[in-house]
Amino acid sequence: MRKKKLAFCIRREIEKTARHVTTASKYLGIGVTLLNLSFMPQSALAATETSQIVNLPEAPLTTSLTTLGQQYGVNLVFTASELDGLTNSPVRGQLTLPEALDSLLQNIGFVAEKSGDSYLILRQQPLMFDSHVTVLDQLLVKGRAGLDQVNKTATKMDLSIRDTGRSIVVLNERALREMNATAVDQVLDYVPGFSNNDTAAGSLMVRGLVTDYSNVLIDGLRTLQGVNDGDGGRTGSILPSTYNLESVAFLRGQDGLLYGSGIGGGMINLTTKKPEAEASTSLGVHGTSYISSDVGYFDRNHLAFNLDSTGPLSDNVLYRVMAQRTPSGDFFQKGLEVDEKLLDTSMTFLIGDNTRITPRIEYAERNFSGTGSVGKVFEKGYFSSNEDYGTPTQREYQYGSPEDFNNNTTINADLTLQHDFNEDWSLSSRLRYSETEAEQRSLELSIPRNPLAGAPTQDRRWRGYKNDDSYELLDIGVQGQFTTGPLSHHLLFGGSYRDFSTDYGGNYQSSSSSEHNEVDVNNPNDQITGPVPDNVLNYEITPKSVKDINIYLKDRITFGDLVITPGVSYVQQDQVRSRSSRLSFVKVYEDSYSKFIWDLGLLYKLSDDFNVFATYSYAYDPLNVRYIGQYGYEYHGLGTDDYVPVEGNNYEVGFKADFFDNNLTTSVTAFQLDRENKTSFDCNLDGIEGCLLTQAKGPNFRSKGVEVDLIFTPNSQWSGSLNYAFTRSAFTKGADKGIQSDNSPKHSIALWNRYRLTGDLNNFKLGLGLRYESERRFSSNVVPAYIEADAGVYYDNEDWEVALLLKNAFDENRAETGSRNFLVTPNAPRALTFSVKRHF
Repeated sequence: MRKKKLAFCIRREIEKTARHVTTASKYLGIGVTLLNLSFMPQSALAATETSQIVNLPEAPLTTSLTTLGQQYGVNLVFTASELDGLTNSPVRGQLTLPEALDSLLQNIGFVAEKSGDSYLILRQQPLMFDSHVTVLDQLLVKGRAGLDQVNKTATKMDLSIRDTGRSIVVLNERALREMNATAVDQVLDYVPGFSNNDTAAGSLMVRGLVTDYSNVLIDGLRTLQGVNDGDGGRTGSILPSTYNLESVAFLRGQDGLLYGSGIGGGMINLTTKKPEAEASTSLGVHGTSYISSDVGYFDRNHLAFNLDSTGPLSDNVLYRVMAQRTPSGDFFQKGLEVDEKLLDTSMTFLIGDNTRITPRIEYAERNFSGTGSVGKVFEKGYFSSNEDYGTPTQREYQYGSPEDFNNNTTINADLTLQHDFNEDWSLSSRLRYSETEAEQRSLELSIPRNPLAGAPTQDRRWRGYKNDDSYELLDIGVQGQFTTGPLSHHLLFGGSYRDFSTDYGGNYQSSSSSEHNEVDVNNPNDQITGPVPDNVLNYEITPKSVKDINIYLKDRITFGDLVITPGVSYVQQDQVRSRSSRLSFVKVYEDSYSKFIWDLGLLYKLSDDFNVFATYSYAYDPLNVRYIGQYGYEYHGLGTDDYVPVEGNNYEVGFKADFFDNNLTTSVTAFQLDRENKTSFDCNLDGIEGCLLTQAKGPNFRSKGVEVDLIFTPNSQWSGSLNYAFTRSAFTKGADKGIQSDNSPKHSIALWNRYRLTGDLNNFKLGLGLRYESERRFSSNVVPAYIEADAGVYYDNEDWEVALLLKNAFDENRAETGSRNFLVTPNAPRALTFSVKRHF
C-alpha cells in the first residue's frame, strides 16, 4: 500500500512562511500542515529556475509533491486535509519547478505561489482576507489548463501546446479512464474532426480527407498497419488498446515535413507509458455489458484483467511491465468474440546524468471468432421505401458463419536513446522492428451493385487471406538552442527511415457459386453454409514493399514576442508490388517518388495568455500501388496507368488563449486544404467489374473549416471540455463538384463535464458527455444527424480507482458508417462499463 510521505518542517528558513500561512488560515478557517521535502542548502533554490527532466506518474497529489520537492531541493507547503483524495495526471518533460507545478496542479483547483524560499500549494479562490497578508496577494495566478503541457507530436520539439501553431487535442490517461475507453476508436467521437471509416477500410476521415491507419503513430513512429499497407485491414482494422497508453494526441492537418509523405488529413500519436523512478503496482479489471432490447440485457459481456508495475531495479535501472488478458470478450454482435493477450515490457538504463536508454518489447495476440470487427447489417430502407436511410436493423447479428475467424499476432521491439550534450543541445532517437502475422476466413455478404430491396435472402461468398507484415523504422533528431545577435534559435534537424514489407495472399469465392451460402435477411441464424472453395484455401502469396526516407531541418526563431518557424525536408518513397493481373499473371508495379517540401509558421505573443498563429505547409501524397494494381486503368484493360502524386497546400490561422483568470482555455483554428490530382473511385461504369481509380489532373479538391477547443473550470469542483469542428470538404470540379465528402459531417460537437463532490464525498466524481454530428453522406445515401450521451460515476483515493460509465445512455440506434447500397455499420448499443483498479 502506498503511504503518504509527510514530514513536518523544522527548518528555520521557513518559519517566516509558516507564520504567514498561519495568519492566512485564520481567515480561511483551515488547518495547516507544513511539508519539508528537503534539507538541501538554500543555494539549491537556484535549481527551481533550471529545467530538469521530470517524470511523475499519475499518483496521489501529496506523493507527487513530495517527489517534486525532493528532486528540486525546495520546501513545498500545503494543507494536507485539502489534498486528501486528489490525484494528479502524469507530468513529464524538461521543466523548471514553476512549470512542473503548473502542470501538476492543472484542472485540480489549486495553485503554487512562491513565498521567499518556499512554494505554497493553495486552493484557488477569490481573495477573502485583508490585503496585509502579502504572501497571498497573487493567489489567482494558476497553472494554465492544458496549453502549457509539453507535447512533441506537431513539432518534435520540447514545446508546449500554447507555443505550437497547430490544431491539436491531447487526451491524457485521466481522460481515457473517465471515458472508460479500452481502445483508441472509442474516443474518436469526443474529438471533432476525426471519424472512423468502415471497419474493414482501415482508415479515418480527418478534415474531410481519407487518412490511412498507418498515420496512427506509436511513440512517434508510423507502425500501425493500415488497409493501404496491409492490403485488406488485418491488424489495421483494429485500432490499438489503451491499456499501456499515457496519452493520445490528435493532430489535425498534415505534417509531412517531419513525418514524410502520405499523411492524409492528420495523425494520431499514441504515447506509451515508460519506466518510472517511483515504485508502484496496480491490478485492474474492466468490463462491458450491453443492455438493449435487441442485443439483450447482460447477455453479451466483455471482461479484461490488467497489470501495471513500475519502479527501480537499482539506482540506474528502471522497469515497467504492463499486461492485459481478455479470456473471452463478447462484442455486441452475436458470433463476434475475442481472446486477447497483450504484454508491454520495458527497461530504462540511466547512464550518468545525461543519457537514458530504453529497450521495449510489445506483444499482442488476438484470436477472433467472427471477422474481427463489427459487421455490416441492413438498414430499414431495405425493407420499406417509406423509411429514411441509415437506421440499422438487427444490429445484434453478423451475417457471417459460425466458422468465421480472424487471428493475428504482432511483436514490436524498440530501442530509444535520449542524450543531453549540455543544457542547450540534446539527441533523441528510436529504432523499431515490428512483425505481424494474420489470417482470416469468413463468409461475407455478396451484394450486387443495384440490389433488389426486400429480398428475403442474400448470397454470401467465402473470403480468405494470409499475410506476414514487417516494419523496420528509425527516427533520429538533434535539437538545440542558441542565439545570433537579437535572435534566439531552437533548431531541429534529423531524419527518419521506414521500410515496410508484406507477403500477402487472398481470394474471394466466385459470385457464380455464392448462392450456396444463402442467409435469411430477417433471421441470420437461418443460413446455408457451403464448403470453402479451393481458391479460398490455396492462393498465391505475393510481396509488396514501401520504403520512406525523410530528412528535415526546422528552426524556431524568436525575436521579442514574434516567433518564425521555417522548415524544409526531402521526402522519398519507393513502392514495389506484385499482383495477379488481367493482363499478366503476376505483374510488378514499381514507382519511386521524391520531392523537397517546406513549411512556414508565424506565432505572435500578444500577452502571456494570448498567442496568435499562422501556418503554411505543403502536402505530398504518392498514390499507393495497391490501388493502382487493383483498380487502375491497366488492370481493367483501359490504357496505361499515368497516375501522379496528390499534392497541395495547407493553411491554418488561429489563436490560443486563457480568459477569466485562466478558468477558460481556448484554441481556435481556421483552415483550408487545397489539393490537386486527388483521386476517386467510379463504381458504376458499364462493362467494368468493381471500381475504377480515376484521377483528374490539376487542382480539384478543397477542404476548409473551423475548429474550436475549450477547457473550462468554473470552480474547483467543476471542469470540462467543449470541442467543435465545422468541415466543408468537396471536389471543386467533376461529377462530384460541391458534394460533401463521404463520412465527413459538416458539424461535430463534443462536450465532457466532470464534477467532484465535496466534504465527505470528495473522493467521488460525476461525469457527463454529449456528442452531436450532423448528417453524413455515403455516395448517394445520407445518414441522419444524431445526439448521444454518456454518464459516469467515479471514485478514487490513494489505493483505489473505480469507474462506472453508461455509454450511449439513451440507446441511440444509428449507422456508424453507410455505403452505396443497403448496408450500414451499426454503432454500439447502450452499454454499462466498469473498471476497478487497486494500487499497491
